[in-house]
Amino acid sequence: MCKAMEDMIIDFVMEDKKNSAIRMLRAGKLSENDIAEYLDLSTDVIEELAKQEELLVK
Repeated sequence: MCKAMEDMIIDFVMEDKKNSAIRMLRAGKLSENDIAEYLDLSTDVIEELAKQEELLVK
């Protein structure tokens, strides 16, 4: 598989994880740490998404 194709797949998966995180933040049932762990993302990514969406969960 070529590098460009790999990058496209990685970008697609990352975007899907971010969209999932936004849906979970909106639901408000999980903490940012729980979402980060579940989606295998850093808490920094989750915090940034929350700020962008104005959905900061405590």
